[in-house]
Amino acid sequence: MTPPLRVRVRPYADLARYFPGTGAVREVDVPAGATIQDLLERYGVDAEPRLTLGLNGELAQRDAALAAGDVVDILVPMSGGA
Repeated sequence: MTPPLRVRVRPYADLARYFPGTGAVREVDVPAGATIQDLLERYGVDAEPRLTLGLNGELAQRDAALAAGDVVDILVPMSGGA
């Protein structure tokens, strides 16, 4: 059996409610071979269809593969301005 991958998640705004722990960065486990989509589904975030996603400081798509130590940013798009 392949051990799970430990990744870091930075959920912004109220998205933090989906991930265990406290603080700006949460460490979570996902199965080996998981994608960002798998991470979202595992923690119940998939119901949020409009998300901006990042992987290690770059914009990412839901099908991006995860590796141990990756940092996933999850943001709700903002609108407005002057």
